[in-house]
Amino acid sequence: RFPNLVGEFMAQNASEAKSNFISSLSHEFRTPLNAILGYSQILERNTSILPDEKGHIREIKSAGEQLLSMVDDILELTTLDAQHNNETGEEQNFKEYINTFSRRFQELSKTQGISFAIYHPERIPELVTTDFNRLSMVLKNLLENAFKFTAVGSVEMAYKIEADEDKRYKLWVCVRDTGSGIHEEDLEQIYNPFWQHEPLKNSGTGLVLTLCKRIVDFFCGTI
Repeated sequence: RFPNLVGEFMAQNASEAKSNFISSLSHEFRTPLNAILGYSQILERNTSILPDEKGHIREIKSAGEQLLSMVDDILELTTLDAQHNNETGEEQNFKEYINTFSRRFQELSKTQGISFAIYHPERIPELVTTDFNRLSMVLKNLLENAFKFTAVGSVEMAYKIEADEDKRYKLWVCVRDTGSGIHEEDLEQIYNPFWQHEPLKNSGTGLVLTLCKRIVDFFCGTI
């Protein structure tokens, strides 16, 4: 058993070292990226710049936002790899949380001209304790993906909460959209890092679903 303990200790130290390194690196990336995004926003508001030049500035801003999103996703993936328990959590009124969380997507639906609906279950516990930051990350990524690939029609989210044998709550979520969908033969690959559906190449980081799966797996769930 002693050699095994040494091996586990070394593996844990290596994982923590990797996490610390990537965390430091991500902060180093953020500083110049925030400067690029900040100045691009200032230039975008400059009335003396020609329309064609503003188009180039928007491209710079979009590329910077995509890179910043990738840095955040990689950092979160590394953080999950370094953690060994999921005891963190806070207590919130779950229905209020869902209503507050969904406001951004209500606005997005108006901007895109598609309908958006959330279906609340008839019965729901008033207070729920969980890691709401990571839950928000999963729901946000799934809904953003749905909006991203839905040109016309609708995006919907339904959920329910059930208690298991140990009187712990289990959350079930379904996100549905009228977008183009994905071929059945590609379904096994969608959680692979940086994988993208061929017609949609270069439309994102290719880490969104990878991150969703890692977070759900971390909390012993299924996606």
